[in-house]
Amino acid sequence: MRKLKDKKAVSPMIAYVLLIVIGISVAFLVYQWLKLQIPNQSEKCSEDVRIIIKSYECNNQANKINLIFQNKGLFNIDGVYVRYSDQPDGVPAEGLKPSGSSNSLTNPDRGFLYFGVGIPNPLPPDKTYNQTFDYGSLGGNIAKVQVQPFVLSEENKIILCSENTITDKVSCQ
Repeated sequence: MRKLKDKKAVSPMIAYVLLIVIGISVAFLVYQWLKLQIPNQSEKCSEDVRIIIKSYECNNQANKINLIFQNKGLFNIDGVYVRYSDQPDGVPAEGLKPSGSSNSLTNPDRGFLYFGVGIPNPLPPDKTYNQTFDYGSLGGNIAKVQVQPFVLSEENKIILCSENTITDKVSCQ
């Protein structure tokens, strides 16, 4: 009879071990599943991406502004997102519409401009790019221009460089 009692004592120990192993296995499976659901590290723009507005020229009769961009950073820039405001202390919110010979991939409604004509051509360091924009929807007044550079990832997704956005006051009336 003693042999049966001793064997019963081992049974709860095996149950506890199995319960712990099943719990750890389920936790590992849930962790692996969650890793697949959460996207990998988000791509960021390098700190060494810098662009400036080298100069601008207004054509008040046609409500156009010609901007000359210059890459002052260490990396190529694939394009810019250009916004404007008619108030000197306002927040630039409307996208400037490129006019003339701009890239076929340009989205004029949102202010996106890829560098190059026809095929996107990144702007190399210390080079300039000249583009004319139409600001007629503001009634002939533009006071501030904001330029946000962007680069393309390896999957051709746009990565906005929000830390490298510049805002310049201009006077086109």
